Amino acid sequence: MSYRLENGRKLVRSLATAVNRQLTAAIRQVLTAGPGNPEAVHQVRMHLKKTRAALRLVRSALGERSAALSGALRDIARRLSAGRDEEILLDTFERLTAALPQAGQAGQAGQAGQAGQAGQAGLAGVREWLAQRRATAMQIDPAERTQWLLALVRLQAALHHWPAACGAAVADGWLASFKRARQCWRALAQHRDPERVHEWRKRVKTHWYHSRLLRAHAPPGSRRRRRQLRKLSVLLGDFHDLAVLCDQMALRPEAFGTPDQVAEFARLAAAEQSRLVDLALALGQELFDRKAPRLPGSH
Repeated sequence: MSYRLENGRKLVRSLATAVNRQLTAAIRQVLTAGPGNPEAVHQVRMHLKKTRAALRLVRSALGERSAALSGALRDIARRLSAGRDEEILLDTFERLTAALPQAGQAGQAGQAGQAGQAGQAGLAGVREWLAQRRATAMQIDPAERTQWLLALVRLQAALHHWPAACGAAVADGWLASFKRARQCWRALAQHRDPERVHEWRKRVKTHWYHSRLLRAHAPPGSRRRRRQLRKLSVLLGDFHDLAVLCDQMALRPEAFGTPDQVAEFARLAAAEQSRLVDLALALGQELFDRKAPRLPGSH
């Protein structure tokens, strides 16, 4: 699904087309794959995030409508979040525990191997519990599915009349997304805090989406920057997923095994989060320790 402002077209028409395609694709996903399909839910959420980013790009032109439209998008995404969150929780647990050695390897690693063996024991039960949570969250009532569809259709109708957005509005949106991402990078570099990582993650994703929207107008060399933004978004997303897993372990430690096992999982998560932040800050310096990149031309 194309997500870009097409070169040679009027800006307002190009924006409207890009957003309409995203919402049409979201509606099609719910109608065909169904809301109980984890991949379909993921795709719908991605379409909604892209729509929201496009609206942020022309926030100054939307005026008072901006908050209402953004709120509608956020509400729909929240309705879809439960199943996807459980899917991510299980995937994150799998990635985290992949670092633990198998029981048969424990004797080769001494004390560290014994800790790994303790962590490996009982993992099947935790996976089963997380898988059951995911399955339960994916049991969507048909009436709820209808509500999703109605909300998407209403939103698409509300966006039928676009504002008279101009190049200046796009320039404002582009610069604002860059500055917000840069401010969050600087704040995290001064003090590492999960909430600051979470805030930076949101700002980076918005700026990455803006870069994708404007890629048809971008100057030479911008492709590498888009790839870096995507990589940074993935790093920060992985950190966030680990934070969610840690929150669940704090709420239900007994579901994750013995106290020693929970402590081992927490240790692994903390080490991985530290590694992710190191990589993200280094990449952030390359991306944001400068003035805003030259705004791609728009018509």
